Amino acid sequence: MKAYSVKEISKITGANEETVRRWFRSGKLPNNLPIQGKDKYASELDLIGFLRNSPKYMRSAIDNLSNYASENKDSFLIGAAIGLIGGGLIAFLSDEKEIKSEVEKAVTTSALNKEILLSENEINAKVSQIERLQKEIEKEEEYLRVLKIKKEEIVNAK
Repeated sequence: MKAYSVKEISKITGANEETVRRWFRSGKLPNNLPIQGKDKYASELDLIGFLRNSPKYMRSAIDNLSNYASENKDSFLIGAAIGLIGGGLIAFLSDEKEIKSEVEKAVTTSALNKEILLSENEINAKVSQIERLQKEIEKEEEYLRVLKIKKEEIVNAK
């Protein structure tokens, strides 16, 4: 079973780390895991239970997990999305239609983000190529200017 640290729970819920520590101190979030160290940890089931009883943080968790997972920016959150959603987080969504909509949104967003990244990379490559070609044109124009001056010197020397 996955255990989530204060920092990880903060990332998932969007809450400040100190707020998460208060949840542990107040008992809103159980700290029943025998993990050594200063930091507190919540089991996946305890985190799911907490989120089910906290609609504000449940919605934040769904948004954070789907946004980060779809942007492929944070492998921890991708894993958390799979674990928490698979473990029951998705039950918060009101009906099958909303679940389907959320899944389609995440998949579409992910595909669009990949397309955007590819397009941005292509544009950047073309901009670099244009800059390189502009420098070559400037050199060619300078060479042409020098040739014209030499030609003019030869014509005027007669």
